[in-house]
Amino acid sequence: MSDFHFDEHTPLIQIWEAYPWLSKVLPAMDKRFAVMNTAMGKLLMKKNSVADLSKVSRISAEKLLNRLRREIEQHEG
Repeated sequence: MSDFHFDEHTPLIQIWEAYPWLSKVLPAMDKRFAVMNTAMGKLLMKKNSVADLSKVSRISAEKLLNRLRREIEQHEG
């Protein structure tokens, strides 16, 4: 895994910039993440953190973080 560390307070845009391929992986896992590939989604990512996404998606921040880290680990081997 890269040296980029993130937690529930990390702005989503920072995660997407560090791992741009996530924009293809996450919508396949959960259709609610497809909005992140739209202009509005990109604007929202600049202003919102993992914790904010957790509230909107009703998926716990811990579960989201675990899912992101698992995908990154699998992708980076």
